[in-house]
This record gives sequence, structure tokens and C-alpha cells, in this order.
Amino acid sequence: MKAKTFEAQYELVEFNHYMDHNEENSTDVVDFVVESNNIDFIEKEFDNLFVICTEKDSYVFSNYELIECYEVGGGLIRVICVK
Repeated sequence: MKAKTFEAQYELVEFNHYMDHNEENSTDVVDFVVESNNIDFIEKEFDNLFVICTEKDSYVFSNYELIECYEVGGGLIRVICVK
């Protein structure tokens, strides 16, 4: 699997896409882990249009806000975006 932006392409280790509901509204959440050591670049890259490519399908995500980005160790970074 791959995560692609305008500037780079990353190996994707984990990918989750789900809706988070509460009494007032619902939020579309994209939660994934990429192979990278450059968290500063990642924070800028995924606050815009990006594509997640799996073996069978490609998913385009736009107008998402990056709300969380942190190193999980071993050259991996978790990214959480919401809309």
C-alpha cells in the first residue's frame, strides 16, 4: 500500500477510514501509519489532497485537516486527519 501526495510517496503500513459519531455531529476520520523519518515534512504534506492506494483500489482524500501526527518508533509516523 502507498500514501501519495503532490510532493512524495510513502509506504503505508496501516490504514483506517471510519466515521466518528456523537450526539451533535459526525466526523470522517483517516488514520494511517507511514514509513518516514521526517515528521516536519509529513505534517505539511497531509494537510491537503492525498491519495491512499491499496492493492485493489485508490482513495482520494481532500479538504481534510491533519489533527495529529507523531512518531511511533522504528521509522514510522502515525497521521490522523479529519473532515
